[in-house]
Amino acid sequence: MRPDEESVSERFDVAAARRRCMQYRRRILDISQKVTALHAAPAFSCVEITDVIYRGLMRPAPDGKGFSDAFLMSKGHGCMTQYATNSRKALRGKAR
Repeated sequence: MRPDEESVSERFDVAAARRRCMQYRRRILDISQKVTALHAAPAFSCVEITDVIYRGLMRPAPDGKGFSDAFLMSKGHGCMTQYATNSRKALRGKAR
């Protein structure tokens, strides 16, 4: 880390993260009601981790659209968390 950069803990708002994670869980539940093959528990178990990765660790792209870094989740049904997070952040276009 360069001396002029903030650490993750300095720029990460824990209260806001809790609110976002609750919204992600609601989105996962909404999706799970529409898709019969979805298991919500694995997705719930990695909500906070995914939020910290996207909001605290990944570097934004220079053009402000998306990220310079890539995040690949390999957790079977837990990947629904990534979908819920991305739809919230509008990484795939307009948020739904």
